[in-house]
Amino acid sequence: MKLSDIRKTPMISRVNYLKLVAHMASIDGSTEGGELDLIQRMADRFEVKELAKKQIMEMNRLAENEITLMIKDLKAKKLQYSFLMDSIAMAVVDGVVMDSERLLLSRMLDQLDINIEVFHNLLNFAQIVSQASADYPIDPMYSSAINIVLQWGRQRKIKLFQQTTFAISEVIDAELKMQLEG
Repeated sequence: MKLSDIRKTPMISRVNYLKLVAHMASIDGSTEGGELDLIQRMADRFEVKELAKKQIMEMNRLAENEITLMIKDLKAKKLQYSFLMDSIAMAVVDGVVMDSERLLLSRMLDQLDINIEVFHNLLNFAQIVSQASADYPIDPMYSSAINIVLQWGRQRKIKLFQQTTFAISEVIDAELKMQLEG
């Protein structure tokens, strides 16, 4: 199975997607170095234009009606699972999912048409793989949580992209994508 390329979606959809992820980063009131680095890497992978990248990096909070419109567009483009994975990655990049981040994620679930079981499995997946690196591989004890998400991807129950953040570590991210495509 080959992962799709998110760069084939319209630029405005990619920019709005990243603005929503940046909104997640700023929801707890501060943006740390890891959050800034991650959103920059995402913008580079999505190949957004420099002006749009600057707007995304400003990490402005969004109004509820903006969020609703952007999410409708993401759903229409079948980007909701990828967006949720990237939003969760943004929430866990600093090591802890804050209550404000968890609340925003749960509020978005209804709009994204993603059930709570899928959300919890994606959240568990992200928390497990976020702690992994080339020096500290994923503990085999957690393999079932990882295998569930990879299986859903292979079965196309969830649509993920080459540019979706599977793990904060680029090495682990690449390994997981190889497992999914393999």
